[in-house]
Amino acid sequence: MHCERRYDDKNVGCQGGSFFPRHATPFDRVTQLNGLSYAKNLQGNAIKTFEGHTKQVFCVCIDPQTNLVASGSFDNHLRIWSVKSGDCIRKLPAHTKPVTAVDFNQSGKLIVTGSFDGLCRIWETSTGKLLQTIAGAVNHPISHVEFSPNSLYILSSSLNSEVILWDFKTGEKRREYKGHKITQYCSRVTFFAKQSDNQKENFQYLIGGSEDGYVYMWSVHNQTVVGKLQHSRDSKQSDSDVVLSIAGDPQGGYVASGSLGNNYSITVRKFNHKDLAAAQSGGENASVLR
Repeated sequence: MHCERRYDDKNVGCQGGSFFPRHATPFDRVTQLNGLSYAKNLQGNAIKTFEGHTKQVFCVCIDPQTNLVASGSFDNHLRIWSVKSGDCIRKLPAHTKPVTAVDFNQSGKLIVTGSFDGLCRIWETSTGKLLQTIAGAVNHPISHVEFSPNSLYILSSSLNSEVILWDFKTGEKRREYKGHKITQYCSRVTFFAKQSDNQKENFQYLIGGSEDGYVYMWSVHNQTVVGKLQHSRDSKQSDSDVVLSIAGDPQGGYVASGSLGNNYSITVRKFNHKDLAAAQSGGENASVLR
């Protein structure tokens, strides 16, 4: 990988994000403040206000298939909202500590939540029924959780610097990824796939931010770190430059990162699959990304 672009704006802070989906709903952003969630259109006008959480809203996810919004809060609840009406259609006491992550599966029929109580839970969207609780031997606080693109697995990141791929139907651990440092901040780890130039190979990775100032990339199947990318230009800042936000554009091959560093910048890198092809080889044939 090499640095392609760097975007600087000293008036902008970055805590999380993703590239805007190709087939998106009219709502480009959901903003949380003081227990309220606002759905905004592309002009930035608030068209719905979702009120009900009693403490700060920590995480939010919108599902374009169902036009529902799921939110998690420091009030320990998961709420499901109708974008059309603005009504809360489900209020679930999901965890015993703040809900730090929420995600819909591909069909929108399932929701996964993660919490500082160290648990990941799977919910049926239509009924609010708890389908599965996933926990490790020691329940470290969950910093991020999401479904795999094929909805057969969930990926969790916890504040003991572990990333785990789970078979959520059985609750079994399938893969474990280490190497980065996440002990204090809820930095995102997500799936990233890159099709080769000749369209014959599909390279499957995870990308995640780290408190040591780097973006890490793992081979999904081999569980090995295949790339370690410094966010900041200044090597002296890397140890204190916590990477909080990462996003990937597999089609274009780009990885973007934002941090707590004093340079107030976003770094975008171009993925070069040829440099990492050898590291990807030797894994299982089964794909979690399709």
